Order: sequence, then C-alpha cells, then structure tokens
Amino acid sequence: MLFPIEVGLPDRDINKIIKLYKRAYKKIVLEISTATDFGIYNRRSILSQIEIILTKLGADVQDFLEKEIPNNYKIGFNQADRQLKSFGVELIGDMQFNLLHQEAIINLIDDTSKAFAGGITGVKRNAEMLLNKAVKEEIKMRMAEGAISGEATKAIRAYINGYLKDQGLASLIDKGGRKWTLDRYTDMLIRTKTAEARNRGLINRVVENKYDLVQVSSHPSSCPLCAPWQSKILSLTGNTKGYPTLTEAEESGLFHPNCRHAINVYDPEISKQTRSFNPKTGKYELAE
Repeated sequence: MLFPIEVGLPDRDINKIIKLYKRAYKKIVLEISTATDFGIYNRRSILSQIEIILTKLGADVQDFLEKEIPNNYKIGFNQADRQLKSFGVELIGDMQFNLLHQEAIINLIDDTSKAFAGGITGVKRNAEMLLNKAVKEEIKMRMAEGAISGEATKAIRAYINGYLKDQGLASLIDKGGRKWTLDRYTDMLIRTKTAEARNRGLINRVVENKYDLVQVSSHPSSCPLCAPWQSKILSLTGNTKGYPTLTEAEESGLFHPNCRHAINVYDPEISKQTRSFNPKTGKYELAE
C-alpha cells in the first residue's frame, strides 16, 4: 500500500486557469498601452474595460474553485477511509459528506475566493494608480503648453509602456517586498489551496472516526521550513500525549504557500520498521 507524498492538482490542470489569467492580463495591458490619450474621461473608459475583464476572470475562477476544491477534499476523505480500513479501523460516520463536511468545503472555497479576489483587486488598483499618474502628467503638460501636443502624448505613452514592461501590474507585494504577478500568484494559490483541501478532507474524516495520529510525508529537496517535519508523527487534536500537534507544525512553517507535503494516517506497524516512502522505488525505505 502506497500513501501519497505530494498532493495538489497536476500541472496540466493548473495551466488551464493560468492561461485564463495570462489572457486577461494581456487584455488589460493592451487597453492601457494602446490608449489614444490619458485624459480623465478616457481614463474612466479604460478602467471600465478593465473592470469588465476582471469580472469575467473572477467568474471563471469561481467556477474552477467550485469544482476543484470539493474534488480535492473528497480525495482526502476517501484516502482517509482506505487508510483507516487497511489498519483494521471500523469506520463510523456517513460514507458520504455530511453537513459538517459540506460546511468545511464551503469555507475552503470562500477562503480561496477571497484570496483570489485580493490578487485581482491588486491588479486593478495598480492599473488605476498608473493611469492616475498619466492623467497628472497630461494635465501638467497642458498647463505648460496650453494644449496637449502629439509629442507629449507619445512621451506619456512611452513612460507607461516602459513601466508595464519593467514592472508590470503587480497582483500584490508580500511581507518580504516581493512583487507577485497575477499568473505567479495564481499558480501559488491554486497549488496551496488544492493541497490544503486534500489534507483537510483527510484530517476531518480521520478525526470523525476518533483516530488522532497522522504522519507527514517525506521527499527529497524539502525546503527548510518543512524539512524538520518530514516523516514526523503528529497529533491532530493534541489528545495523544508525546507527539507534537498539527497546529504546532503549521505554525512553524509546514504547509506554507506552495507546499505539497501530504499527511497520511499513521500506521504503527509500518512506522516500527520504516521511515518514509521513496517515490523512485515505489516502496517504503528502511529506517537508518
């Protein structure tokens, strides 16, 4: 029996939604870069078109999330059942999602939707700031020249195109000062949230069956945040003494953004003899 060591959507599925974001971003840049002037009225028209593009994108993303979040939660739920059965645990609770599981899925979708909406808002905010600066420059030139000249318009357009090329319209800036483009932010968020949905489905099903211990997966090239937790046995509720809790692991960095580690039901018999599953051999490797 082989347990997952990584979870989340395959790249081909993630690329589908990334393409939507790239297409929308390209349309936004085109709206700004091909503007004939940057007067206040044209600015409003450009922002209106950007709003339409982003609203359509938001609807497409919502459809995607309402399919993929439940699917990944269900994967974790079903894997919990199979793993518990393999250890001889007699399952209790409904074999299908009850109201609490449905509420957990809705909460995951809402949380992810808000995060995506924040990224979309960031692009819209940055587009508005860039256009506001263009309007100010145009007004300044009109004040100086009495009328906006063709050369002045070209200068403003060159500035805007240079800005878009060099900096782009950042979706957000994280605490470390890194700028996230819309497609990179989307990629990170989808990987993080679908992995979270799978793990949460497993956690909730395991707890529902009064089982408490899980084991963190292990794989090569783990990041420094996750490395200390690889193969560790965790208590989901804190009721099993002698083990760190899942909350402690998460607070110290496990399941950070882009993390694809899995947790699986702890099998005492395997753990007595082995440490972790090796994806290259398809087997559990003996502990050193």
